[in-house]
Amino acid sequence: LAITREAYNESRVEFSQHLFEIAEILNNSGHELELTEEYCRTIAHSSFTTIPPAELPSVNELISSGRLDQIASSALRNSILSYVQDVSRSRDLITAISDDNVSLSRAYPLLLTTKVSYAGGESDLVDLTASCNASDLRSNQSFINDFGNNAFVYVIYTNRAVLKVSEKLTELHAELDATLGINHPENVVQ
Repeated sequence: LAITREAYNESRVEFSQHLFEIAEILNNSGHELELTEEYCRTIAHSSFTTIPPAELPSVNELISSGRLDQIASSALRNSILSYVQDVSRSRDLITAISDDNVSLSRAYPLLLTTKVSYAGGESDLVDLTASCNASDLRSNQSFINDFGNNAFVYVIYTNRAVLKVSEKLTELHAELDATLGINHPENVVQ
């Protein structure tokens, strides 16, 4: 789970940075830079705030069966409960803020064009390309408002949900290692 979360963290932080870069281009009418295909695709995906993997089946089993108290370490029990609470809060936050997202390619089809392409028969070989024009986007205040909202929501999603739960997972992992007396070599991925 930690490795999967790390990939989520990296991609969400990078995506958030791209949203800031796009906002800089769109908010500065004197900006001569055009939006690349990658930036246009980022705009098209700006409403995607998915719930990252966070479930720990063994922990869920301990809690649902009422056996969490069998863990002797109160620090570990507290760390487990803190993690579970943050996962729940994050899921609730993502659900609440996602309701305010706007699918920009659907709302502004003349400003943001998307096309799906298949590179084979497997579902993970699907790509979405997008095209847009910075001056056209800049001239539509409704689009600017909706993009700004999506960017704001995405950054909140990244910082308060994705990264927060990953921090708690790291804390839980450290507490579990301390309780069990486990020392990981520094060069080994945990």
